Amino acid sequence: KDGVWKWVDGSALNSFWAPNEPNSRVGDEDCVISHYSWADFPCNYTFVWICERN
Repeated sequence: KDGVWKWVDGSALNSFWAPNEPNSRVGDEDCVISHYSWADFPCNYTFVWICERN
C-alpha cells in the first residue's frame, strides 16, 4: 500500500527516518536511501557507493 513502509516480515518501519521523511517530495518515492538516517527517493535514481573492507 502506497505510503505504508514495512520490513519484509510485515513489521512497521518507523525508527530510522530523517526528520520530515518519508515525504514523497518529488512525487513517487517508493525506495529508500540510507546514510546517517533514511530518506525516500524515486526508485529510478542512481547513487554511487564506496565500500571499505579490511
